[in-house]
Amino acid sequence: MNKQQGKKRRSGPKVSAKDDVRDVYRIRESLGAQPETWGLREQNKIDKLQRIYMAARRQFADVGYDAATLRDIAKEARVALGTLGFYAENKRELVLLIFNEAMPPILERCRKTGVYQGSLADALVGFFRPAYAAYAAEPELFRTILRENVFHTTSPHAREFHRIRAETIGYLRDLISQACNGGEIKPSIDVDLTARAVFCLFFSAVRWWICTDRPSVEPGVAEVRSMIALLLEGMKNDRIEQPPAARRRTAPARR
Repeated sequence: MNKQQGKKRRSGPKVSAKDDVRDVYRIRESLGAQPETWGLREQNKIDKLQRIYMAARRQFADVGYDAATLRDIAKEARVALGTLGFYAENKRELVLLIFNEAMPPILERCRKTGVYQGSLADALVGFFRPAYAAYAAEPELFRTILRENVFHTTSPHAREFHRIRAETIGYLRDLISQACNGGEIKPSIDVDLTARAVFCLFFSAVRWWICTDRPSVEPGVAEVRSMIALLLEGMKNDRIEQPPAARRRTAPARR
């Protein structure tokens, strides 16, 4: 009985496929970039996820989303097809995995270049420029990512996608708040709603741009700048005194 109890204590609870993937995101976030401090189990999980990510990224970029197969991706990643299913149930989940792996360093570059210095339009364009540069460098891959990413699943990859999206909107909110505090835009502006509006504008603009034959950074950035300027025009804090809203044209005198 003691041996059986000891075995039970060592085996621990069973981990489902989705929990296994969620552990990878949680482990990497909590341990940071110090692999030498990770346990063997954690290292194996993250190593497999990285191999799957690299294989899926190459397959989608080289042969296309439609032609790529889970079997070929598993073979290139050196994992069993069943093991691949632990980390991604289908190709759309792999698209989210690629996004989740590729975006954090891009987002960090966006954060560093998106600095408010008196012009919200300049700050927002500076923020989005690194994303355009990254997308233009690998247009086939990012066409697939932007076309196939899904917002309405509840998988661990989707939850990580939502976290990255929320982080992005948070950075936009900070820039808009600075412009509001600096008097560039109206203090009555709903900052949260404006940040979501700017994000949706970018997301739509970049999808339109990436579908061109040879997406180039400067035309894409110029277009999104024009769209942002149009959006911000209605939010400017006009310090010139306006006539009272209640003023009415004088009615003709009655005879």
